[in-house]
Amino acid sequence: MSIALDLGTFRFRSLRRIGENLLSRQDRAGYCVLPALASYEQLLRNGGVEFARCDDSLILMGEGSDDFAALFQLDFIPVVPNGSIPTNDPLSRQVLAAIVDAMLPDPVAPGETCYVTPPSGSEHSEERKTTEEFFGRLIRLRGFTPKVMPAGMAVVLADLVDTGFTGIGMSFGASSCDAVLAWRGVEVATAHIAKGGNWIDHTLANESDRYIWSPSGERLLDVEGAAKSKVDFRGSLLEPSARSDQLLATLYRDLIATLLQKAARDFSVAPRLNEIRRPIPVVCAGGPTQIDGFLDLLASALTSVALPVEVNEVRHTASGDFAVARGSLIAAELELQPQRQAA
Repeated sequence: MSIALDLGTFRFRSLRRIGENLLSRQDRAGYCVLPALASYEQLLRNGGVEFARCDDSLILMGEGSDDFAALFQLDFIPVVPNGSIPTNDPLSRQVLAAIVDAMLPDPVAPGETCYVTPPSGSEHSEERKTTEEFFGRLIRLRGFTPKVMPAGMAVVLADLVDTGFTGIGMSFGASSCDAVLAWRGVEVATAHIAKGGNWIDHTLANESDRYIWSPSGERLLDVEGAAKSKVDFRGSLLEPSARSDQLLATLYRDLIATLLQKAARDFSVAPRLNEIRRPIPVVCAGGPTQIDGFLDLLASALTSVALPVEVNEVRHTASGDFAVARGSLIAAELELQPQRQAA
């Protein structure tokens, strides 16, 4: 069996192969807390909803917990806020561990490899290393050996088999974005920024004066409403007409430019850069890329940035929401090939 984990800020996904079958799973990366009232408990049992008890509370975690939070007018609590492990929140860490545990089956053999892409909401490599170590411990407790896979590299493996796994893979996530330059399946250089779709949502809500009132009467920034407006967007990010569309286009342009400028700097000092002598494709994945007109905006931005390689094509992943998990699974399969041939 091969298995891969894509642990995003918004949603966790796993993909594994058993024989000829691919099995996928996804869970929302968060939870909500209900008071342990008999009426609530009965309602959840009648609906077949799984929950956990913690003192005088009922904990709903994973998939659907955000819907229940909205239904009961409760706070939805992310387990990796801004792509980081909560440091002073024991309950969130326990829920996080429980969700990861549920994503992983028992290994076929002790020490089986699990390729994992952890959330990376920090610019600092030490903080990202701490996050990797935290998830590594959880994965080892399930009997697997973790191997970290950068999201951009996973996108290359998922979508660039036609170019011999050569090109640039870009992953646009909720809390961060990264770009990986790969040559024949080998990572040449990586660029990372701690900025993603959540930054767009918060800035859009703030600049548009979007607010809602909580059940307790507190005035809150309507980030969720801003995020939904992106889903409903129909138009051109290159030539926006309405004022709200112009703001949205400006934020996307800023996000893309920030990543490309970082890529231009980091790629230019890659030691194996001179091995790439032909034009290469760019493939992108992630929630923020699904808005109408994203590819056009990215292609336009690429003409304004001095990347040290020539780009001949810009495309979306063909693997959908599971692009990162699929690429990581391919890495796991490639690792197993010599063992299978020897057997």
